[in-house]
Amino acid sequence: MTRVAEAESSQAESSQSEYARAGLAQDGPLRIGTDGAARKNPGPAGWAWVDEHGNYAAGSWVRETNNVAELTAIKMALADHRNTPLIIESDSQYAINCITKWAPGWRRNPAKAEGKKNLDLIYSILDLLEDRDRAVKFVWVRGHDESNAHPLNTAADLLSAQFADRRIDTARVSGHHEIDWAVRADASTGSSRAGKQKRSRKGPWATQTQIGQELGLSSIAVGKKLERLGLRADKTATQSALDDGLAKARKMKTGTTFYVWHSAKVTPLLSAAD
Repeated sequence: MTRVAEAESSQAESSQSEYARAGLAQDGPLRIGTDGAARKNPGPAGWAWVDEHGNYAAGSWVRETNNVAELTAIKMALADHRNTPLIIESDSQYAINCITKWAPGWRRNPAKAEGKKNLDLIYSILDLLEDRDRAVKFVWVRGHDESNAHPLNTAADLLSAQFADRRIDTARVSGHHEIDWAVRADASTGSSRAGKQKRSRKGPWATQTQIGQELGLSSIAVGKKLERLGLRADKTATQSALDDGLAKARKMKTGTTFYVWHSAKVTPLLSAAD
């Protein structure tokens, strides 16, 4: 049975912020955030989908484009939820427009498809939509939103970036991701309580707080997971963590020692930890 996919902008969807504050949909379609990331374009890339319950799937490539990553995230969300009505949030207007506006016409008239990229992937998404008997709505959301108005997109963004940083081919990994549902914007003014944007870190080493931001976890939650993994004790990295290159000590100007963690090595361990 063919089911036509709908698309709309979240800027016209007044229930979006209410959903974010509530945390979980009470009934109706399952809401899923999707995203893709590429370090250079093309370059090391990753994709991810995250549903409203924190379930996720993700993967990566040594070299791929951002558009392929965005489309793959959507394809995998559809493939993994064949019998579920869905609302898919994506920050890629290219992906949504390909699926809902352009590609059906390309398929009907192959001459219009000449020179278009990613056709096999796009058509495979159309096939998934046509084979399902449950509706799918695509909602465009603004990506990299500091206010976290779209928590599922934020979570998918963090995971896709994390997997891109692996710089390896990973077919598919699934698990549970702790979603940050807190909206950090004043609804009356639209200003962020966080103030200035945080500086992006350079290199693979990150503080416990920075890793928490990448995973959607608090610094305390990251610390507890590190302790359960035997990588941290009494706020100090264990010798095994230091020997394995997972952590290293740094000193502040005051002489205080603190520890930074190798994000690409530690975040997969944290994601898999109970």
